[in-house]
Amino acid sequence: MIVGSGRRRDAGASFFEYAALLGIVVGIGAVAFAGLPTAATDSVAASICKIFSISDCPWKPHPKEPPPEALPCNTEEMTTEHNNNVQILFYSRKEKKRSIVALRSNGEIWETTGTDTKNGFDVEAGIGFTLKGKGASIAGGVGMDWGAHAATTWKFKDAAQRDAFNQAVKEEGDRLIKTKGFSGVGELKEIPYKVADRMGIKYATYYGKSTTGFGKVDGSFSIVSGGGGIENGDEVGTTRNSDGTFIKTYKTNETYGINGSLGVIVAEAGAQKDWANGSAISVFYDKNGNPTKAIITTDTKSTWDAGVSLGKTWSPDRKKNGPPDQNGDPTDDGGPQGSKGGGPKWTPWKDGGGGQSTTQIHIPLTNDPGAQRVIDAMLNPSKVLYDKSYPGGMQGLTNDFGDLVTNKGTTYNMNYDRSYSKDGFDISGSYVVKLGGYENSTEQTQLKLKDAYIVDPVTGERKPWTGCRP
Repeated sequence: MIVGSGRRRDAGASFFEYAALLGIVVGIGAVAFAGLPTAATDSVAASICKIFSISDCPWKPHPKEPPPEALPCNTEEMTTEHNNNVQILFYSRKEKKRSIVALRSNGEIWETTGTDTKNGFDVEAGIGFTLKGKGASIAGGVGMDWGAHAATTWKFKDAAQRDAFNQAVKEEGDRLIKTKGFSGVGELKEIPYKVADRMGIKYATYYGKSTTGFGKVDGSFSIVSGGGGIENGDEVGTTRNSDGTFIKTYKTNETYGINGSLGVIVAEAGAQKDWANGSAISVFYDKNGNPTKAIITTDTKSTWDAGVSLGKTWSPDRKKNGPPDQNGDPTDDGGPQGSKGGGPKWTPWKDGGGGQSTTQIHIPLTNDPGAQRVIDAMLNPSKVLYDKSYPGGMQGLTNDFGDLVTNKGTTYNMNYDRSYSKDGFDISGSYVVKLGGYENSTEQTQLKLKDAYIVDPVTGERKPWTGCRP
């Protein structure tokens, strides 16, 4: 699912309120991977009960029923991101503009534009020294940021409708400026929505808030350097559709990465490997605010990239510019030691690849008071935690939610090939303590569908997902 910006915004609930819910999401995320069958007799449902280790949560397979609905999905997706990051003392600000074009298996084209803004702190410190006559350094850092995310997704039937929409938006914008001049600039942002409503084009607006923490470590010796890092965050947001329906989403993610490089004079070649896992639950509502379905989504990504950078690298050891010693060799000039290589750096080329697997468990909620009661409790965890309004408290909610997934859920899986490219420049580095830096870059990520299947709710067998074909 691509969510999309912000004319209709919902700030969502506090992260403290949803702490318990996000914990459940993490557990379900683990289930969705661990429970995928490797033989026809395996079952996602059985694994869910097992992961909760609840004796009174027996596996009850679905009764015989028609095959799950053949839903469309993304068969190809291209994401372009423009990043502009700045650090002043310990304050950091990260801005990202995103553009996503997704081709759907039913012929639709979904285009998303959005902005992510994060403000927080980033503290990095290190030390430089000489090791075996060569410059060496080690540095580490931690940080946290708080973000706001806004996007709009336009859902076109085909390329012809998209082109007609873009042309109509341009023409109405030109007329507005000719008629009102600069006084009409504020009305420009409403034109796409008016045109979409007139043409019957569906769209969705998204607004969310997030919290992210991260840590990193870097080291260098002579011309070799490397490092690694970890990032963990969560996000709460609401999508509002043009037909009056809406979706509430709660997600968590964690990313791990390692990197290494080899630099000579002003040139540096390096490689990086990243792993990322994400879990989310999205609850869909009709126009009257009644929940109609829930989708649990888990993503696992593995990417690598390699590239070349050109720039200036500061040596972490003292310069030998002092007067010659008795052997005629220059001596230490007594200048300060750096703590880490850094300086202006331009990246003309950086490409990579990898894979991505997405699993979804769809749970119907319409005309099911019991299922709606579980979802309502998940949306109000403070009541479960504090006023004990849910039977059995949080443990009871966890049991009932696991049983709901076991007995009602249908599992879909998509596997993608992933390619990646990046270019840009940055002015950063540290000298004992990193106090500033600037980075500007453009990144592109492309996903292409490899295969998709549905897990049979009775046998656990994987069956080709005919509704999700290129």
